[in-house]
Amino acid sequence: MRFDNVFVCYSTQNYLKALHLAFRGYENGESSKILVLTCATDSRLRLVRPDLVFWAHVEHEVHDNRFVRITGRDRRRPHALLGKTLHKVGIRARRGLLRRAQLRRVLDHVDEGGRVFLFLERNYFSDRILARRRCTLVEEGISSYLPHRGDGEKKGHHPNVDAVLLRDPDRARGVVPEKIRPLELDYQSLPVRVRSALLSLFGLGEFQRAEDSALIVGQAWSCSSVPVRHAVELYRAWIAALRDRGRSVWFKPHPNESRRAYADLDCELLDPTIPIEVFDLIEDGPAFGQAFSALRSSVAMSRQLAEHVACVVDEDMVVEDLQRADFDRIRAQSPDFSGRS
Repeated sequence: MRFDNVFVCYSTQNYLKALHLAFRGYENGESSKILVLTCATDSRLRLVRPDLVFWAHVEHEVHDNRFVRITGRDRRRPHALLGKTLHKVGIRARRGLLRRAQLRRVLDHVDEGGRVFLFLERNYFSDRILARRRCTLVEEGISSYLPHRGDGEKKGHHPNVDAVLLRDPDRARGVVPEKIRPLELDYQSLPVRVRSALLSLFGLGEFQRAEDSALIVGQAWSCSSVPVRHAVELYRAWIAALRDRGRSVWFKPHPNESRRAYADLDCELLDPTIPIEVFDLIEDGPAFGQAFSALRSSVAMSRQLAEHVACVVDEDMVVEDLQRADFDRIRAQSPDFSGRS
């Protein structure tokens, strides 16, 4: 074993958490490797910066194993359903080619670690890693607290998951209780040098908070039954309302969303791949005066995002489960834009 810990990441949110945990390990004399697995269509190579990340060894593997979600809206549109079904068939065919080459490399990376940390219990790579290694499952967001979608089975059910790390254990409803462990992620407690490196790594090295600033946080509407264009219309109305109150407005698309879908919004557009928790690294208090979201799940994991946070749906609902009636309720009940910033 070359490393005490190996972290297997599937998103930039995973990567940020892995960097935090690896640094805490570094302080305790532990060595860590972080394996970042991203889809071929993603451009996230800039995140692998050995000149900035001195406390861990980072490897990047590009794959063509993107998950294709079929929504209720797709099932009502035969052409869309056929297209996505054919896409899934093509991906499954290519997976066979991964077994001997890329999967072997991924498993070799994992075998270099004494402890293995996963951020997803179920996907192509996790399934095969869990078949051969005991792993610790790390929270990746609100969905980690809920049962697996579809069958309702609790997170951590796999016999080779030895623990599930959660920041808010008391909120877990869909997790095997005896496997829950507390997860400490206090970004403000990291040394200034490390926080500065992480802000630069995620493209916020020059970020300056604006007076009377407001941030709108988007959802992964492309994974829901709601057309993205309807969400864009909703956000356009929110932006206009905030501008009428003299706010400078920023918009943060969900990492699964295309920046192009929101390019026409009259506001400052942030990089979708930036994890929302990166703003917890900002030195001088909350990054924004106000933050707004349709769902609390999009902002719940950030502790220092804004002085005032308002959400329309204040419950643990993820956008994949949101129905058209829920969206109509969100559209009818805009957040309170009068909160003091």
